[in-house]
Amino acid sequence: MIAIDSGKKEYIISNILLYVQDPLETLNKREYPKDSQKIILLLVLSHIFMSNNCIGEVSLQSFLTSLGIDIERRHQVMGNIKEYINHTLKNRKYLNIDVDPVNRKMSYSWGPRAEKEISKQEILNFVCKMYKDRLPNSWVNQYKMAQEQVCGNQRETEG
Repeated sequence: MIAIDSGKKEYIISNILLYVQDPLETLNKREYPKDSQKIILLLVLSHIFMSNNCIGEVSLQSFLTSLGIDIERRHQVMGNIKEYINHTLKNRKYLNIDVDPVNRKMSYSWGPRAEKEISKQEILNFVCKMYKDRLPNSWVNQYKMAQEQVCGNQRETEG
């Protein structure tokens, strides 16, 4: 159970167990894993993290479009991606979504649940795999943030 620092008494239940895929899920190649939307979570959090922790809706949309994901259309595997990002991930506290009161543009950042459950170092390692020739410390800001998260989590478990 994790307390959310939002000014009110809010808590979330967090699973720290490793994900193990059911081998029966992979028997039928036409069936997709039930948690295929986690791919979107990984991509969105990676983009936010690599963009120094805050992105606008145009940045998010063009990033996903560059990967062949149109958030305006229902995806055959992942469903309604726009709904999943703007409502499900926000409600589950994986994303903070702020709306500018003047121009009504949205900005996205990691939510408190993502900060507690998702390793920035693992996100950085994932991005390095995509680039193939980059080391985590070649992204100075992101590497520093990943190290700070590790140190912060160690302090929480010790205290």
